[in-house]
Amino acid sequence: MSAFKLKETFSSSFSGDRMSSRFNELVQYGTEHPLRLFAGGSFLCFAVFPVLAFISFALGTLLFTMIAAIVWQGFLVLCGVIGLAVALAAALTMAGCCTGAATLVYFAFVSLQSSVHLVKGAKTRLRRETEITGTHESFTNSDDKED
Repeated sequence: MSAFKLKETFSSSFSGDRMSSRFNELVQYGTEHPLRLFAGGSFLCFAVFPVLAFISFALGTLLFTMIAAIVWQGFLVLCGVIGLAVALAAALTMAGCCTGAATLVYFAFVSLQSSVHLVKGAKTRLRRETEITGTHESFTNSDDKED
């Protein structure tokens, strides 16, 4: 094929008839020059396709590595955010527990103080009653009295 014919073939529009005639030309070329066709196919199979496969593999690996790095960084950021949230929740829980414990201690102290106050009040009442009546009848059962 001359360069002019090749240029004419590719520069013209590819209509349906033109495509079928181009295909027929290729078939005719393959039947006339089978070794060239075999050599061209071998060159494509053993030289061009492996190089393209290697390039696509390299680009795919690079792309995968970049995506994995982005995902890994996102994962690390997510882990950092989750860790920060857990630490904050733990701090709030600890503060809540400390506040709850302090509240329980306060209520225990207040109830103990109230109990002590009630006991002191009961003792004071008992002493006054004893001073007034000479006995502490309010704290004895009527069944225990001797007739």
